[in-house]
Amino acid sequence: MGNRFYEKINNYMCSHPDFLRRILLLDKLITIISLISYPVCLIYIFLTNHALIFRVFLVPFISFLMVSVVRKYLPFKRPHELYNIKPLTGNPKEGRAFPSRHTFSVFMLAETYLFAISDPIAAVFYIMGIAMALCRVLLGAHEIKDVTAACIVALLCGLLYYV
Repeated sequence: MGNRFYEKINNYMCSHPDFLRRILLLDKLITIISLISYPVCLIYIFLTNHALIFRVFLVPFISFLMVSVVRKYLPFKRPHELYNIKPLTGNPKEGRAFPSRHTFSVFMLAETYLFAISDPIAAVFYIMGIAMALCRVLLGAHEIKDVTAACIVALLCGLLYYV
């Protein structure tokens, strides 16, 4: 995956503004759902099985902090910095691309729901995680390796800390 791949995606997105708007909306919607659902998850766990509350709070929190620290020190750039493409996310950031925290967060929530609440809710979050990963690549915010690594790290954190 290189310059031609991201140029083709970027050209397609720029020449199809309705599709671009839908992808931006989906990206924002998944982010908002994730931000709202985690406190709701914590409240639900506190009310129904409060013995799990610290684990359900600490595992995603510490994992997110670890991902944030790691990406601060890794010199990975975003596609719009590496290739001749227009950033499409509205507020393009520089550097700190690996791994994708958006993708990581959704997959970490899926792992949390799988462990603490419900397989069907977890399945919805896994699907949203895949959709988020696709959005982040289509918008030029991340390369495929960034979102793939985020998925793997979230799954490993869930496996290590919840199993």
